[in-house]
Amino acid sequence: MKAAQLVKCTTTVAALVFVAGSLKAQSPTARFIPDKGVATTDNASFHFKNVSEGALKYCWITGDGVVVDNTNDLSWEFSDMGFYRVGLIAYGNSSADTTYMQVAVLRGQNSGNAIIDPTANMPIPTLSYSEEK
Repeated sequence: MKAAQLVKCTTTVAALVFVAGSLKAQSPTARFIPDKGVATTDNASFHFKNVSEGALKYCWITGDGVVVDNTNDLSWEFSDMGFYRVGLIAYGNSSADTTYMQVAVLRGQNSGNAIIDPTANMPIPTLSYSEEK
């Protein structure tokens, strides 16, 4: 009878260890995808889709001095031309993860200049974006 009780106890302990392991908090992974990497001053609005995993809340860093708290996706319009380093912080229970991407706003047609002005003192970016940690 004692042997049967021992087997039952061992099975219960193994099940508890499995359940406790599956309840362990997952560290968040911050990731987002912009709808484009380059815009012009004619329409300098961007939409950033949050594809983070394991996070409970978010904080966006727009790159032009504004912080937007606890928004899943972000739609943002930049007021000036330039390069902007946009960031997303994903917060979990006990940790956080941050990622950044650079987007560019070039001079537009309605500014009286060509979209790409070869005489501008601004390097011309490629039409892609990159993620950095």
